[in-house]
Amino acid sequence: MDRHEDISSSLGPDAERTTAPGTALIMFSTLGYVKVFQAYYETNQLQGHSPDQIAWIGSL
Repeated sequence: MDRHEDISSSLGPDAERTTAPGTALIMFSTLGYVKVFQAYYETNQLQGHSPDQIAWIGSL
């Protein structure tokens, strides 16, 4: 038995099927937070800046 088979069998049969949907759910909810923070910055702290300039904050 090689190393890959040993790790896969220890995680259980559902681990492979739930990894991709779980990752997609995490990414989806993270992007929702990005929109909330951008709206906050646009209305409060960075009123004089364009939305394009504010969008760069999350990428830094």
